[in-house]
Amino acid sequence: MRLLRRLDIVLIPVMTLVATIAGTGLYFLQLDEHKALEQEKWVTKVKNALSAGEFERNGIEALGHEIAGSAQFINHIQDTSDRPPQFSRISYQLCPKSG
Repeated sequence: MRLLRRLDIVLIPVMTLVATIAGTGLYFLQLDEHKALEQEKWVTKVKNALSAGEFERNGIEALGHEIAGSAQFINHIQDTSDRPPQFSRISYQLCPKSG
């Protein structure tokens, strides 16, 4: 009976301590793995966004080159008539003139 009592007094707290330490260690391992996966996910999202931004910039640049080379735009730039700006087809006035 004394042996069983000693085992109860010593074995239960020791096993509880071992289980707690193992659970804590496993928790931190899983937490580190989760952080790595989340970081990898965000890195992928940022890379995709940067790639989309680069694609969009290239598209806008190509559109700008196309517009700059169009006959209508060149005619507008070379137009030297004395028409007031409000009658021109394209007005580059940013703010109205105060009168």
